[in-house]
Amino acid sequence: MLDAESTDLRELRQQPFRLLAALDQRLQSRVTEAGVGDAGDAWVGLGFRLDDQWYLAPQREVREVITMPSYSRVPNARDWLMGVANVRGSLLPLVDLRRLIDGRPSRVDRASRFMVINSDEVPAGFLVDSVTGYRRFAVHEQRNDLVGKQADNWRNYLLGGFVRDQQSYLVFSFLKLVTAEIFQNASA
Repeated sequence: MLDAESTDLRELRQQPFRLLAALDQRLQSRVTEAGVGDAGDAWVGLGFRLDDQWYLAPQREVREVITMPSYSRVPNARDWLMGVANVRGSLLPLVDLRRLIDGRPSRVDRASRFMVINSDEVPAGFLVDSVTGYRRFAVHEQRNDLVGKQADNWRNYLLGGFVRDQQSYLVFSFLKLVTAEIFQNASA
């Protein structure tokens, strides 16, 4: 391992890999010193909405958020599998999250987005009504009793909840969903 602070980066000009490693190590040490990236007692999730309910996806579960891409339907697939899209050279299954879980189709409009899960094994983009960005919550805002009030078909994929300014947010796990039998059986 390189000592990032004592290493003179000019010495590594002819060794690009070692130069990148030294730069990365310096950046990581500075980020930790500044407190950036270290959530401490905070929990961070990406906020999204379905109907009138706000949800949060754990930060590590979402790779990216994309707008509606062009896609092709998949013959003999369940109605919740909208199709597949070519996103940056890789095929991405597009899933209507609402239709998958409770059978009601989503309405696509300008605010609609696909949340692409952070999984190499099961790539998928899930259609949601809108995405609001990352939210940071303190421990005292956690309310796990919110999960018990949800319908069974949603409750299976919830990890907990938070309340801020009288607004509830349910923590939804896309990674739990993609390992569930309901998702694994995409053929009609």
